Amino acid sequence: MASNILPYKGTWPTIDSSVFLAPTANVIGDVEIGAETNIWWGCLVRGDMNVIRIGRRVNIQDLTVVHVDSQKYGTFIGDQVTPGKTVKAGQLWAGSPAKFIRDCAEQENEMIERVPPEYWGMAQAYLKDGIGVVEGTQN
Repeated sequence: MASNILPYKGTWPTIDSSVFLAPTANVIGDVEIGAETNIWWGCLVRGDMNVIRIGRRVNIQDLTVVHVDSQKYGTFIGDQVTPGKTVKAGQLWAGSPAKFIRDCAEQENEMIERVPPEYWGMAQAYLKDGIGVVEGTQN
């Protein structure tokens, strides 16, 4: 498998053979990508906290990060998704197609305090598997 396709805790991505995956894009963990989808330069599709499902004929453009910050809800992108949505920082959007629901509240702000230790735990799991180790650095 290509070096930009990585497992997380033994789970490898499932990618249709017709997908274009740019050499500088990375796909990690519990991810499924449907036929004729394009994942462009510098993208990151990171299914290490929960599942990510990307449908057919989806265009994930340069430097996009597709990730989920929840152990309860995955990220699902349907087939042939319509472009043109802009989600600003501090907003909650939901539905299909996605619509603005509300500005984020204290519950979401709590996540800002909780999430960094969770990510450090995930980073430790990667490092234990020899992934992401930077040789020749000093502590």
